[in-house]
Amino acid sequence: MDAYESQIERDLASITKKSSRKRLVSTFQRSDEVRVKTFYLSVLSTIKKVIADDEINSLKHLDGLLFKISGIKEEETIQKYVENESNQFGSFNVVALACKYKAIKVLEYLFSENAKSIYNLSVKISKTASLWSEVDEFHHNAFYYAIRSDMTHLLNILIEKGQNKNQKEELDEILSKAYRELKLRNVFVTREMDFFSSK
Repeated sequence: MDAYESQIERDLASITKKSSRKRLVSTFQRSDEVRVKTFYLSVLSTIKKVIADDEINSLKHLDGLLFKISGIKEEETIQKYVENESNQFGSFNVVALACKYKAIKVLEYLFSENAKSIYNLSVKISKTASLWSEVDEFHHNAFYYAIRSDMTHLLNILIEKGQNKNQKEELDEILSKAYRELKLRNVFVTREMDFFSSK
């Protein structure tokens, strides 16, 4: 890791400080193409970390940062960077990540009107309109992780806020498939979740 990457990592770690956000935007504006790529990948890696830790405040600031820098560089550029690094980077399905790490606050934020860029960027990177059906590098989708979490509230958020009312049959099929996969793997599911996900 060079000095540039180290500075970006430090600034991203302190993203809730206003001076850090300004410095990040300024750094981004002055960066050449190689450093812009490093910057984006660092931001996306940090987003994955804050989702795993359910750090909603940091996620909001990172979302704002992405919104600001998307005015400087097109989001399609990010997609290109991630595609080129997909083997190293893994999936960037923020909905599946939130379900995998039982990040209820993050999931609620992603489906809120306050989310500016992260959800849309994730859709573009995944090249799908529906993040709840998109599988990650482990071949699991958001429903698989939500059912496995044994948190009915998490699954309910996913069903209520993440669905398109015109896709009810698709939703039922995806939910049933995830439920059957967990049952085939003998993953323990509480009675409440068993009832909730099989209805």
